[in-house]
Amino acid sequence: VLSPDQLDKLYQDFCNLPEWQHRSERARLIHQRDTVILGLMIYQGLDSGQVIKVELTHLNLEEGQIYIPSSRKSNARVLQLQSVQILPLKTYLDKTLPQLLEMQQGQDTGDYLFPVKKSSDLVARIIRQLKRIDPDVDSSRQIRASVIMGWLRQHNIRQVQYMAGHKSIRSTESYRLQDLTDLTRQLELFHPLR
Repeated sequence: VLSPDQLDKLYQDFCNLPEWQHRSERARLIHQRDTVILGLMIYQGLDSGQVIKVELTHLNLEEGQIYIPSSRKSNARVLQLQSVQILPLKTYLDKTLPQLLEMQQGQDTGDYLFPVKKSSDLVARIIRQLKRIDPDVDSSRQIRASVIMGWLRQHNIRQVQYMAGHKSIRSTESYRLQDLTDLTRQLELFHPLR
């Protein structure tokens, strides 16, 4: 489980990757898009399936909110955007997205915020880059679980159920149990009587 501070640091380090790492203009644009996606994963707890379903009309930058549509496994919800997400989102909408769409000439992109064919490939590439920044990063599921566990420390369980989009409170409770297991493991490792 990654702490909220580790998640913030991951996001900042990812945002501030040096320009020389982007070998082309297209790579630079993709990095800007990936920064926005990572922000949604870290601050709103989205998984790859939810990221791909977000449409342009779901964003409300004036109020700093994003609507996450429902799926077979999750409920719809409206979540607050963090202040660090607003500028990258605005830049992505105004400059990056039109340039990426121009490069994908002829492909039907619909009204999606991230017009790609496979969201799993999109998120897998981001996770590979994150592993280079911090080897503790394992998967997008780990990031989502870390976000939800962080929420459980700050909010009541019903708020977290809404924020995570869980249809059942049991899904949210399972994260609380997972957090207790992690705490027990840490106690066993670092207890002074050991």
